[in-house]
Amino acid sequence: MKYLRVFTVFIGTLIFANTVLAEPSLREAQACQGAMLFLGDRLDKAEDFYPARSIKLVRKGLEEYSAYIDNDVMPALIKQYAKGDSAKQSKLESQIDKANINIVNQYNQRYQDNHLYTDFAMTINECAKQGVISQDPDAQENLKASLLEIIELAKKS
Repeated sequence: MKYLRVFTVFIGTLIFANTVLAEPSLREAQACQGAMLFLGDRLDKAEDFYPARSIKLVRKGLEEYSAYIDNDVMPALIKQYAKGDSAKQSKLESQIDKANINIVNQYNQRYQDNHLYTDFAMTINECAKQGVISQDPDAQENLKASLLEIIELAKKS
């Protein structure tokens, strides 16, 4: 219980920190993208266990965050890594798609039931610490609310 309180305070501090975060590596951003894919699937399966209002709250912040990773972070990092070589960029995108399938499969093997765990909030929090976070204050608020709700739901499981 003490751990959850400390973690909750840490999330609030991290999300609202107005410091300039370092740019994530392609590997870090891709791992975050894979985690978001897993969590999207998990939320669909968790609807039987948690109130619809809670799932909606979690989904809102996570979908915004996932869109940010998919539309802003990953394309920029892939382009930077490929250095204008479209063949290299295409190959890299394909490799990332395959790696994301593996990440989702690994999460599914580790978490075989359809509940939410504090580990999920910790994973997304770690993504934010690595610099994979939107600079949009509303998106940050929604992500914070999602992470806090995941923690509350996990405590009830």
